[in-house]
Amino acid sequence: MDLSTLLKEVWTDFGAIITGAAGFLDGIFLERYRFGLEEKREKMKRRRKLIDVAREELHTKWGPITLGLNSSKHEFMQKSAFASLRPHLSKEFLEYLDHSHLVRDSDDEIRKKLAHEISRIEKEWGLI
Repeated sequence: MDLSTLLKEVWTDFGAIITGAAGFLDGIFLERYRFGLEEKREKMKRRRKLIDVAREELHTKWGPITLGLNSSKHEFMQKSAFASLRPHLSKEFLEYLDHSHLVRDSDDEIRKKLAHEISRIEKEWGLI
């Protein structure tokens, strides 16, 4: 066996090993990439649904509920959509809601501020 034949065989074996290793690594990375994309899609779907439900549910009942001496909450604050959205609302808006019975803002004003908050969250999440 001469040197050129030996080099061809080694090179062929080396090529097969490299190709197999590259295919194996490609499969691993491609699967992780697909999993990451699917996870991101699901997260965006959950966020979109939360925003849609919040818009639908939170704009329906607005009458205040009196809780006690000089204290009241708006009926929409008792809904599950508000509870789901609450962790994402700004601190300023939550403080405003806690004290809105003192300010005596109209329901329209509170509704506008809530719509603005929902839009802010939607932009922050990259949904629009």
